[in-house]
Amino acid sequence: MLRPTWEDEVQAALDGLDVAALEASTAEPPLSPRSEQKRKQREAFHRHSQRTRTELAFLNDKVSELKEKLELLHAKRAAVAEEPAKWELLAKAERKRRQDAMDQNDELRASLNQQVDFAHSLVQIVSKRPRSLYPSSYTTTERTLRLPMEPRARMAAYHAITDSEIAKLDAAYALAGLTNPTSEFQKNEARFEGDALIVDTIALVYLDCAFDVAVQAGWDVIRGASRLKPVLGEYVHLADIDADVSYFSSLHRPIKAQRRLLVKRYHRPHCVSYVARSIAIDDVFPLDPELAVMDEVAWAQLIEDPATGAVTLKYCQKVHPPLSSFKDAEGPVTMHLMLLFQKITKSYERAIRDQIAGIILASSAPPSG
Repeated sequence: MLRPTWEDEVQAALDGLDVAALEASTAEPPLSPRSEQKRKQREAFHRHSQRTRTELAFLNDKVSELKEKLELLHAKRAAVAEEPAKWELLAKAERKRRQDAMDQNDELRASLNQQVDFAHSLVQIVSKRPRSLYPSSYTTTERTLRLPMEPRARMAAYHAITDSEIAKLDAAYALAGLTNPTSEFQKNEARFEGDALIVDTIALVYLDCAFDVAVQAGWDVIRGASRLKPVLGEYVHLADIDADVSYFSSLHRPIKAQRRLLVKRYHRPHCVSYVARSIAIDDVFPLDPELAVMDEVAWAQLIEDPATGAVTLKYCQKVHPPLSSFKDAEGPVTMHLMLLFQKITKSYERAIRDQIAGIILASSAPPSG
């Protein structure tokens, strides 16, 4: 018996959604028309049911749209592969054109597959806990995510926060499938951690450069100092605590959100690890109370094969999406989540590759004067 494809799994998840059962499970008892409170409860229930149907309808349509694009790309790739060709007689440029076309097709198909998988994970969220997409407010329960004003306590907090998070790297990589991966991959996945909605962005990438170049590029990117930013926004450098600890903020106007990230790197032979952790409260640089706060943690690791010099990047970001930013936005919340994380999926890879290219170019330039 053949194993179900990812298309079968997505369709099965969609077919298994029972909105009627969802309504029945939360239906209120018979209501008195004279009860104002019960009338409001009934109206709130119907609004919730309609939002759930809207989210599921969007995801259903989105999966169908992505599947159609995948089928078209598959047909185009097959057509390119089957073009009559006598390889020995083809010009070098023509061979390159065909290979580039197939590579681009493969990249697009991989991107669409990632979007389908992300949509699949969102379907599970909507079908099981639809109310999680509509939080009443942003809250944080971690008092350790505060940077105090007193200098010595502030310095201690810089290291305590990042050291606490780097201790979780191995567990995070095991959960993300980054412990012993065999090939490059990238993905987004929505899930629950406790009662909170989490979106993971995970990547394994091979880098064609020297290890020291990758280490510098990785540091520039994660501390917000690269030319290309992993997340588009307005960046402000706040402090370099030492050579391996930095602190910056970023403003993201389209989603009315702010990020305040503390980053640190850790050196071992043939391996450099990075951690970035968002700060919830800062007594020196207060956050804007009118903006949503991006609550996130990210781990990155650059590993050099001592025998070959090959460099591998492992990256895992865990984000509590700024759902309050979408409260007044038009359209389903899941649509905004897909748009936001579609941009983030490959942004870290693009940023680090661009930074590597810039470092190599600068090192090869002739000295001025």
